[in-house]
Amino acid sequence: MLIKTGIRKTAGMISVIAATAALGALATPAHAASSASVCSSRITTANSLNSSAIKADEPRADPAAAAVYNIKTQKEIKNAVSDCRNESDARAIKTYLDSATQHAKRAEVANKASKVTDAQAAQTSVKSDLGKALAAA
Repeated sequence: MLIKTGIRKTAGMISVIAATAALGALATPAHAASSASVCSSRITTANSLNSSAIKADEPRADPAAAAVYNIKTQKEIKNAVSDCRNESDARAIKTYLDSATQHAKRAEVANKASKVTDAQAAQTSVKSDLGKALAAA
């Protein structure tokens, strides 16, 4: 209930302003945590897409489908690089993600050439690099 007297209304507004300022001060760490979770989420999504590529190259190999997953993995890694740029260990994360991108490109080329074993080796390297990036995030 809002009291209409001038003094109490003003005092109420000052309390609201002080409370808002206090919440703003707390929002910065929460935002940092949010940024870290977005970074981790992107890396996890890229890893999931890479796992789909690995599955597409298993017993009944479908290199064309695997190549599509390799491309999607590369795009998600690119998004992760952007979302992880403000992390405390951003340089190490970027190094792992760049390596994962190169391996994903190699897997894509191998899948397009129907060289399943070469693609699987590259996709295993992607998985390793993404795991290292996730540990660093």
